[in-house]
Amino acid sequence: SKWADEGFKPFKEIGSKPSKYLGFYMTSSSIKEKKLKESEWTDERLELTDIAAESLDEILDYCNKNNIELLFLDSPHYMSENEVKRTNALCDILDSKGIRHVSYTGPEWYFDENGFYDVITEDENGKFVVDHNGIILRYSDREKAVTYLTKHTFNRKIHFYDSSHLNFEGAAIFTRLFGDYLVNNYDLPDHSEDPKYEEWENVYKAIKKKIKKYIAAKTSSDTSRTEEEQQEYEEEQREIEEEQQLLQERQESGGTD
Repeated sequence: SKWADEGFKPFKEIGSKPSKYLGFYMTSSSIKEKKLKESEWTDERLELTDIAAESLDEILDYCNKNNIELLFLDSPHYMSENEVKRTNALCDILDSKGIRHVSYTGPEWYFDENGFYDVITEDENGKFVVDHNGIILRYSDREKAVTYLTKHTFNRKIHFYDSSHLNFEGAAIFTRLFGDYLVNNYDLPDHSEDPKYEEWENVYKAIKKKIKKYIAAKTSSDTSRTEEEQQEYEEEQREIEEEQQLLQERQESGGTD
């Protein structure tokens, strides 16, 4: 219903902060950089919890009855050993039912700056070849190949602000990757030149403006903020602390939710 004939009006929707920025809520933490530790990878399986299995069955049953095509998405974040095991079990279930799922948590999506040079090879014609998760690209210049990987892979050192959240640079990479996946796997219309959706450009400009403000504030003291900005900052910090507490409780429980 959001995609009405008169066009999508993100600023006039529910009014929540996430909807205002179309899924990416900018906070002062969005410019931070915190190294993401390696997930605890294993090929083992662990059965889903009863409530998770029951919820999954309900979702699958509902979508099957209503002819809804499902796509399961695992966005970039740290995964405990139990979370990895249960994700493996979930993927087995989805594969058995022919349901698509895509994940950006695996090590194949992560490289540091020096690692790029290990995955770029040179062919017999002097072209620099990138094999990026099945996408083969050839470049005449090695640095162009590195630039591509920089825009399409995550760096654990600079693209996260905590163990479950990308910062704004990481979010841009994730959006690019998942957008490419959707375009390549689904018959989706292109609205980039449609005037009904020009407000997306306004949202983009608003986000860029806020990024500049946060970067400027990063090097200045709290006393330089206006009273309104200080209130917004304090509200954001409370929300972030609540998210961190929930994340810590989930990880301490072994990823059982």
